[in-house]
Formats: sequence, structure tokens, C-alpha cells
Amino acid sequence: MIAWHMKQPVSKTTADLGLLSVTVFWGTTFILSKIVLETVPLALFLVIRLTIAAGFMLLVTLPRWRRLNRRVMLHGGILGILLYLSYLFQMWGIQYTTASNAGFITGLSVVFVPVFSILFFRDQPKVNVLTGVILATFGLLLLSGGNPLLWNKGDYLVLVCTLSVTFHVIFTGRFARRNDIYLLTAVQLSIVSVLAIIVFLFSDTGFAIPPVKLMYVLVYLALFGTVYT
Repeated sequence: MIAWHMKQPVSKTTADLGLLSVTVFWGTTFILSKIVLETVPLALFLVIRLTIAAGFMLLVTLPRWRRLNRRVMLHGGILGILLYLSYLFQMWGIQYTTASNAGFITGLSVVFVPVFSILFFRDQPKVNVLTGVILATFGLLLLSGGNPLLWNKGDYLVLVCTLSVTFHVIFTGRFARRNDIYLLTAVQLSIVSVLAIIVFLFSDTGFAIPPVKLMYVLVYLALFGTVYT
């Protein structure tokens, strides 16, 4: 969900490998998150995962903070709220549905992005895009095994996540061109972390450090499932 900025053009092969690695890391997050959430409460899970991700990006972008401005703060804030909602509803929903259904429903953002761009932002529809939307819908369904006819509470919660992801992707595409993308990412992850902490403080969840093995998984989810993807 995090857009990365490349200062120099990259080859098609490098770009394809990059997208493949993102897909692999993104795909593993559903299974690993479901495992962790069997032991760690949702509010605590989000605090640990998102705070690690935010802390990492703050360190990485430390030399760039002198270029921080109101526009980056505003755009990063909008993206941060959308990103937090996507994590909240995805992790909330995945507790009640299967990893395959969650993957399929979240993957529908690939379909929703061009459709919503046309409906809400007046982007010009292209035949190849519309064809891709249809193929992506059936492809995601076949790959994930998700069955929309058997959706439950968890599936609908993940659908809310998908809508958040859709607008996050759309706005990222618009904001990334106008800001330092590393600062933009750092700001939005900081907002996500703050929102997670606020929700945690208002919940009845007690703070307890998860077992070491689960902490390793949470670090993986923070760095590769949040920052990298």
C-alpha cells in the first residue's frame, strides 16, 4: 500500500520483479496476520505493527525532515487515515473469515481503482482498462478461491478495507507527484501509528509483549507487509 519513488528509470524486468516481490510479501500478510491475531488482541496487534513501521520510516527519512511542509502534512494525513481504516477493517474482518476470502476481497481494489477513478474523478475509461477489470475480477476469484455467495460478517468488514485501499491508491497516485514520496510515506505511517495508539488507549485491551516468535512475525509484517508493500 506504500508507494515508492524511483529517481532513475528502471528496466521492465526490474519493475516486474519488484511487483512480484510486493505481491509475495503482501500475500503472506493474510496468513501470518490471522495466526498472530489468534493470540494477540487486534488493538495491540495494530499498535505494535504500525508503530514499528512508522519508527523505521522516521529513521530512514530523518535527513529529509527539513523539507517537511503543510502540503506533505495534509496529504500524508489524508493517506494515513485511509491506510489506518484499511488495516483496522482488514485485520478485524480476517478474524471471522478465511485468509483466501480476505485476499480475494482486498484484491478487488485492483478492480475498484479504475472504476472509482472513472466515477468520482472523471478519468477517461479505456477499453484495455475495462477489459483488465473484468479479467482481474475472475482471476482473483479463481486464484483465491473466495466465494462471494458465502460471505459473512468478516467478509463485509474486509470489503470496507477494500474501499479504503481503493481511495488510498487513488489519492496516493495524485499526491505522490506533488510531494517527496519518502516524507509522504513517513507522515502517513506516523498518522497511522498515532491513530492505532489512540484506539488502543480507548479499548479495554491490556498491554503485554507478545511471545518472541510472534514478535518476529510482527516485525516482518511491519517492515515487509507495511513499509515495503
